[in-house]
Amino acid sequence: MKMQPKTGEFLYYVHGFTLESEIECPGLLPEACTMPDVRLRRGSLEHISLDEPPTGKSLCIGERLILLNIENVGRISIFDGKEIIVDPVAGVDPKLLRQFILGSTFGCVIHQRGFLALHANAFLHHGEAVLVLAHSGTGKSTLAAAMNERGCAVLADDVCAVKAAPGEVPLVYPGVPQIKLWRDAAEQLGKDVGSMRRIANNEEKYAMPVLSQCHWQSLRIKNIYVLNVRDGEKLEITDMNRLEKMHALGNYTYRKGMVSKLGIEAEHRKSRLALLDNVGMRRIFRPKKSYLLDELIELLEADLR
Repeated sequence: MKMQPKTGEFLYYVHGFTLESEIECPGLLPEACTMPDVRLRRGSLEHISLDEPPTGKSLCIGERLILLNIENVGRISIFDGKEIIVDPVAGVDPKLLRQFILGSTFGCVIHQRGFLALHANAFLHHGEAVLVLAHSGTGKSTLAAAMNERGCAVLADDVCAVKAAPGEVPLVYPGVPQIKLWRDAAEQLGKDVGSMRRIANNEEKYAMPVLSQCHWQSLRIKNIYVLNVRDGEKLEITDMNRLEKMHALGNYTYRKGMVSKLGIEAEHRKSRLALLDNVGMRRIFRPKKSYLLDELIELLEADLR
C-alpha cells in the first residue's frame, strides 16, 4: 500500500519507486504521483546506540532495519524499504550527503523491496535494456556515456534495480538520470566539466545528464555483460559458463554485505538464477593500459546484433 503524501515535500521517481523527500535531490526525475512508495526525512538517530556499527559499516537491527554510519556524513536508517531517516553531521557537504542517499541508501531500499541491486549501468538498445556489470574504476560509466552519445538512452548508472522471478521476464527499472564521470573520462568524451554539476566538493567527479526517453518505464533486459580489464592489448568478448554467471551476479551485487545482514540470501539466489536463465550473459575484456573506447563500442554493437 502506498502512503499518503505530506505537503511541502519533494516528489521524485527513482528505481521504480516514488520518493517523497524532505531533502532536495537535483538530478532525480520529478514525479507528479501523490502516493509515495518511500519517504525520506531528517531526524535524530541518537536513540539507536546498541551495537552501533563502526564508521563506514552497516548494521542490521531486527529483520527490517538497516543503519548506516558514514564518517563525516552522518547516520542513515532504512526501514522495510519504505522509510529513510537521515541524521547528518553538522556542516556536511549537501552534495556528499545526496551521494550516499542515492547510492548506499537506495541500494538498501532495493534489497529490502526484494529486487536485485546490481553494481552496473543500463542503457537502451533497440527497445531493450543492456546491463554492464563492473567494479568502480573499470570504465562502465565511460562506456555508458559513449553509448549515450550514440543515441542509446542511459537508464541507470552505478546501481541498477532488477526484478527477476521464475517464469517472469526480467526487468530493469530507471535509476538516476545521470552518469558520474571523473574529469579525465569527461574530457576524453569532449565534455566541458565547467558546465557540469560536481558530485562532491572534494572530488573531481561530475554529473553528466543523459537522454530522457523511457525514464518512467521498466524495460526487458536483452543482454548482460561483465566488463573486466587485463594486461595485454587484446579486446574481446567471451562466453561464460553457468557457474561463472552465477558467481558474477553475486560478486557484482551492490552492497552485497546487506544481503546476508537482511537474511535474504535464499531469495537473492532465486532471483539470480531466474535472471541468468532468461538473459544472455557474456564477459568483455579490455586492455588495462588503453581503453580503446571506439573499438569496444564497435565490438559490443556487433555482439548485440
